[in-house]
Amino acid sequence: MYDFSIIIPTYNGAKSINACLESIFIQNFQKQFEVIVVDSSNDCTPEIIRQNFPQVNLICLKKQTPEGAARNIGIGNARGDIIVMTDQDCIVNKSWLSDIDKKMKSNNYDVIGGSITSFGKDSLWGLISYFVEFSEFMPQAKAKYKKNVPTCNIAYRKKIFSKKIRFPEDFPISEDMVMNYALVNSGRKIFFDPCISVEHINRQDLKAVLSHQFYIGRGSARARKRLSILPGAFLVKYPILITLMPFYRLLMLIKRLASYSKKLLFQAIILAIPILLIEIAWCIGFANEMFKKK
Repeated sequence: MYDFSIIIPTYNGAKSINACLESIFIQNFQKQFEVIVVDSSNDCTPEIIRQNFPQVNLICLKKQTPEGAARNIGIGNARGDIIVMTDQDCIVNKSWLSDIDKKMKSNNYDVIGGSITSFGKDSLWGLISYFVEFSEFMPQAKAKYKKNVPTCNIAYRKKIFSKKIRFPEDFPISEDMVMNYALVNSGRKIFFDPCISVEHINRQDLKAVLSHQFYIGRGSARARKRLSILPGAFLVKYPILITLMPFYRLLMLIKRLASYSKKLLFQAIILAIPILLIEIAWCIGFANEMFKKK
């Protein structure tokens, strides 16, 4: 029996999976843990894992699989009491597992998530991508209960999962938001502690960032079609308001960064126009999904 089961879904992660797994296996953590990688790649990701990390429980799927379905497969194979999740493009802090263990033990949390920092020195578009995607979960954010924390840095007690509480399997992205809001709606709580930290490897060029934000926008729209309690679900009923969303999201981002520090506020103001461009890509993806024919 393991204390922790770490689950990582992968798809064509050859460039980052080695660094991700290395960071996990150098943890200053004395308890027993297992690492489960659920892979559906068509590149050399599984070969890298087999060669460099034979201790990993590698589950290979025949076709590309949504992350929600991959996470559910991982949970079904997990032998630990605590299910910890991260992503193939993340580098975890050396005290990651010990921090999670200490906080969950001392406070008896059902779910705890942590902050996301930026890995290495970002390009202009890498920094903007980081701000747009993770500003709510930066290390400067306050510790408090939240309705959602991304699955690149979150831990659940295994006992909370059931036939009703599981990740949706038909989502390309935003499956973690649907899962976490449903979990909170069922009476559970998610605590966000910024001291529990992972680093995220951000996309560094404009084309990749725009494409990813379009993809996230599509997933966000699908999530709001599915779950009416999500913030912004009113857009399903009043889709004309999508045209205002890039400006609203920009203002909310600037407000959030201003609450962290003057330096981040200055950066947000200087980068307002390119940030708006990225937010427009998100909204185009959102609209694309909203008006897609069934």
